[in-house]
Amino acid sequence: MNRKLLLVLLACAMLSSCGVKNVGNTGTRTSGENGIHIKNGDSEVSIGKDGIIAKNGDSEANIGKDGIVAKNGDSEANVSTDGVKVQNGLDLEGEDPVTKEKRKNNVFLDEDKIMEMELKENSLEKDDMKDWEIKLDKQSQTYTIKYNALHHRHENERDAVTGHLLKGMTSAVSR
Repeated sequence: MNRKLLLVLLACAMLSSCGVKNVGNTGTRTSGENGIHIKNGDSEVSIGKDGIIAKNGDSEANIGKDGIVAKNGDSEANVSTDGVKVQNGLDLEGEDPVTKEKRKNNVFLDEDKIMEMELKENSLEKDDMKDWEIKLDKQSQTYTIKYNALHHRHENERDAVTGHLLKGMTSAVSR
């Protein structure tokens, strides 16, 4: 009995190494001299002499001799001996090409836009803001806005190109 079981296992191993497909309810597995390929729906993983390739829909990751390449739609990131490259999407700091160009050319938000952002973010009316001042620091590309509103003193530091809040402080003002 043990001898028959051993022969069956040996035959399965030989068939598998020759590239015979195993089809089950979880997908398709193929192995052969090109490596191992597993496919389930639109997901696919290949492990072979070209490295590891994983695909799912329009996303793909490839780890091989060229480094690590990750693609999603029209965006791509590549880590290799040449360094890190990011294309057609956000760069490593999370900025799109338009914002990056504005930052390079020192194109900052104007006072009206800054005030509009503060009013909207703090649910204030323009009449609520008293004693306000805005200081732009071109070196760090930030601005600081200080104002009193509804018995509170606000002091916020924002990115001068995007308007993203970097630091914010609110304190009560005595009446």
